[in-house]
Amino acid sequence: MKTKGVTHCCLVLLAAALITGCNVKKEWLLFDVNQTDGKVEIAYTLGVLEVPLIEEGQDHALAAQQCLDWGYQTAEPFKITERRCQRFSSDGSCSTQLIIRRYQCHK
Repeated sequence: MKTKGVTHCCLVLLAAALITGCNVKKEWLLFDVNQTDGKVEIAYTLGVLEVPLIEEGQDHALAAQQCLDWGYQTAEPFKITERRCQRFSSDGSCSTQLIIRRYQCHK
């Protein structure tokens, strides 16, 4: 009888973990850049059950450094973060999203 209770408890914990997802460390990476227009796009991928752990300010630091490398002074973020499906599962739902932020470099 004791084994049945332990098994039930383990199943409940496993179900809770699947529902809440897994914390995964993510880093912003350069995605698309255009020196002439002073535009920087950075992105990371996010799986369906992943909960992203992202270092605060890493996005802006990456974009600002790219702008500085081009001779610009600052990087201003656009207001919107875009979510684009990068990979679909067999049932048509999105299994991997691409999270994109855009920045404009200024002199």
